[in-house]
Amino acid sequence: MTKCPCCGFEADKKYNFTNKIRELLLKRNKTARKLLTNISLKIQTKVPSENSQHKYFYFLQGINNINDDIVVWSINRFIVDNHMNHTRGFAYLRSIIFNENKNRDIRLKNEYARVGRPPSIKKIGEEDA
Repeated sequence: MTKCPCCGFEADKKYNFTNKIRELLLKRNKTARKLLTNISLKIQTKVPSENSQHKYFYFLQGINNINDDIVVWSINRFIVDNHMNHTRGFAYLRSIIFNENKNRDIRLKNEYARVGRPPSIKKIGEEDA
């Protein structure tokens, strides 16, 4: 039996991709799950070559270890930049997610240097009133 070290796919075994997709989605929080479902439907309708369950499964398996916040930010970026209408599919979205995961700390540091941090919240005491 041959097993892929990256995604865990076993070539000799019959896969029910729907069940595997459900298992991978249930590991995510509600917001990430909803965005992943919506973006997959949009990609599968806009990009004909991406219209298969096994490509969606491989995409989910690839981003399995990425934090939900990064996934949500990357999907929102994908939607705002309108990449679906330029026939960019799961591979492009996966690269956005991987790059954000790799560069997030430095991007935030540069953003804080450029824009600054929001002011701290100060509570107004009863004696000031």
